Amino acid sequence: MTDKTEPLNTNDLRMLASNILGSPNVRATLRAAADELDAERAARLKAEAELKEMRPEVLAFAKLMEDALRRKDSERRGNSWQRQTLADEILPHLQERVERVEECLRRAKRAMHHEYMEDIELQRAAEEAVHAANFAMMIADIAQPFQDCPPRSCCGEVNQHFLNHPRP
Repeated sequence: MTDKTEPLNTNDLRMLASNILGSPNVRATLRAAADELDAERAARLKAEAELKEMRPEVLAFAKLMEDALRRKDSERRGNSWQRQTLADEILPHLQERVERVEECLRRAKRAMHHEYMEDIELQRAAEEAVHAANFAMMIADIAQPFQDCPPRSCCGEVNQHFLNHPRP
């Protein structure tokens, strides 16, 4: 006994598609998929519009920040700051980087009559500013879950929970 399958003609294909698409489950699934695609497209368009509204300097600086973070990803396994505490681990790094920026700017000011040296120090200051900004971003990222618990009380004392507890 041989099984001969005849090719489907156009009418057969139309009927098959009509039966499949006529099924309530298939229609609901297709409608849900279309709604999801519409929502994703709307979110992407909104994000693109927001990026277009951002200052070019902010976007360029954010790119430098991301580049610096990515260079450290392999040795620190990605967003390692989320496993650290602010007071003991991140805040000292931020303070150190700000001090480095200040020192580079002081050296650049002293080297004003040596254009090459001034440029080098200003470049170093910019690089240190990127690192300082990354540490500031890490603090903001860790602090975000504690928005209901402000980092400072009304009398100005630092909230110890905010400073000493890493994100779960």
